[in-house]
Amino acid sequence: GWPGAGKSTFVAALCWDEEILESFLGRVFFLPVGRSPEVRRLSEDLSTLLGVPAPPGASLGALQGRIANALSQSPVLIVLDDVWEERDVAPLLLTGGNSATLVATRRLDVATRFTTVAEGPLRLGLLSGEDSLRLLRFRAPSIVAENNDACEELARALDGLPLALRVTADLLQVEAEAGFDV
Repeated sequence: GWPGAGKSTFVAALCWDEEILESFLGRVFFLPVGRSPEVRRLSEDLSTLLGVPAPPGASLGALQGRIANALSQSPVLIVLDDVWEERDVAPLLLTGGNSATLVATRRLDVATRFTTVAEGPLRLGLLSGEDSLRLLRFRAPSIVAENNDACEELARALDGLPLALRVTADLLQVEAEAGFDV
């Protein structure tokens, strides 16, 4: 999805979903990856989260073996957020048993290579004008109620980007408290 479309927010909310937590016995781990990650550091972070810290000087292969073993012991969901290149996270795709990995990326080619379902990757799109205004109304209800036309115009100008709408709603609240209008 587009930058600001809500990928990170979506996967973070998914991490706290009751059904997801129950399915993975509360063992849901969110790892931000970013544009130029250090695969070794990500592997060490994941190993620590799984409760199997790496011995000093352990090779990446040994670390991967420890991770794979931990994943085969009990169900774990690993969420890798903001993935730019497949090669950056390929060493972490070691699911076993009832474990799973969810990858969030803005790149369709990367998402497609990770997809294991026939429907393909889930694409987060932009919000409609109505949903954009609904988000503004949810975050800043009194401001939208008092300035509906201006907020509709603002929602259109933000092109349905959830993050931009959310930040704008929060700024509207701050600006209103300071005596400014929309």
